[in-house]
Amino acid sequence: MTAADLHGTSSVGPGDALQADHFRKTLFEERERIVDHVAKHRDQLGRRLEMGTISGVAHLRSQVQSLEAELRYVDGLLAKLDGRFAGPPTDRR
Repeated sequence: MTAADLHGTSSVGPGDALQADHFRKTLFEERERIVDHVAKHRDQLGRRLEMGTISGVAHLRSQVQSLEAELRYVDGLLAKLDGRFAGPPTDRR
């Protein structure tokens, strides 16, 4: 492994770009799933608070926080992937 490989500056082959595109699509699908779950849990939390129901509120808040952390992680992976494989294949280095 070269220093360029360690720093992500080595050239990118067509196979790498195809794999990155596949991984990006997978991450976007996962991101959509997480966003849907966050919305669902926030709705449930809001309904319970409006009704004055305390049961499960702490659990729902914990789930929302966990899902939001997962969303930040996936967003970070996407940002790194996009940074590494930005631009048309001829510009990727």
